Amino acid sequence: MSISPLALLLLGVLFAGFVGIMILLIALAGKHGGKIAAGLGAAVLLGLMLLCSGFWMLRTSHTTVQSATTLPMEVPAYSEVEYGETVARAPIGANSARKESLVWPSVKKTVTEMSGEIDRPMPVSAESHIDSPLTPEEVTASTGKTIGQFAGSVYQEFRNQLKSGKLDLDPSKIIPPGRPSWVEQEPHWGHDQTYYVAVSSGPYDRGMDCRRALDLEISKAIDQFAVELTGSDDAPTLIGDDLATIKEAVAMESYQEELTPSFGVMHQWHSLLKFDPAIQEQIRQFWYAQQRISRVVYIGTGFLFLLGLMSIFYAGMSLTGQGSRISPALVSAGSVAALGGLIAAGVIFVRSFPML
Repeated sequence: MSISPLALLLLGVLFAGFVGIMILLIALAGKHGGKIAAGLGAAVLLGLMLLCSGFWMLRTSHTTVQSATTLPMEVPAYSEVEYGETVARAPIGANSARKESLVWPSVKKTVTEMSGEIDRPMPVSAESHIDSPLTPEEVTASTGKTIGQFAGSVYQEFRNQLKSGKLDLDPSKIIPPGRPSWVEQEPHWGHDQTYYVAVSSGPYDRGMDCRRALDLEISKAIDQFAVELTGSDDAPTLIGDDLATIKEAVAMESYQEELTPSFGVMHQWHSLLKFDPAIQEQIRQFWYAQQRISRVVYIGTGFLFLLGLMSIFYAGMSLTGQGSRISPALVSAGSVAALGGLIAAGVIFVRSFPML
């Protein structure tokens, strides 16, 4: 079970109050008014304990949204289509084998010649000698040179096909037929106060990369909608993992396709997200819970601030009473410094944890 930073802060405040009261009891036990100060401190500590218990009850009673049933993702079947290169296309499945990318003839010829040279035995002479091992710098330079030569040959082949007209980048020929209309639509509100937004993974050569990218885009869309619904840029961070519980519930439709440009087969996944009034109410409840926690924390901090003020004033009066050998000017300077530190701590707290 994870403990939030606010809970740790309240526990720290409670511990600091307990330590302060113990110091007061030890320092003022034999002086006039010590029992009154101890009683006030105990009352404040009791209030802090009640606030901490209330915060804990609010946190534990927070309703967890059950994840919706995973929506089935149908994979459309495609027949064999020819776009410049003959490509064998089949449905995407969890057990389907990874298709081999197309390789240009010039690259195949280069690889064949290199393999032939490797298989050919090297001549052995009496004057042959063993070269010294290469240094790491030389190995890195040799590897970089080989990669650069291969990338240069691929780029040159791409330019040659582009100039000759063999490389056709027309979207109507790359995108397969049957794409739903919602893939290209802009985010919009429906007549029933439902918000629709379409997200896409982008083209990848592997299905697992599409799944990972699409999941990231869905999370970004949910965070953006939470910001617009609550009006706070900090809403996704403060709500945290609760937003992840609605990820499967908002996915209304899914579509997977295979793009067929001239240089290989690419996969792309799409998903239509639907934020209906029920989902919107869940996000609001998440935000209301964070607001209640923020108010409880501010009340507890206010009690601690009052305890600090009482401690400073009582210590000042006790140190300037009859029989005290401490200079009143020194006591006044110390009281002013303590008040300044208390106010600075309050300002830092407000700026670090703004009230929601």
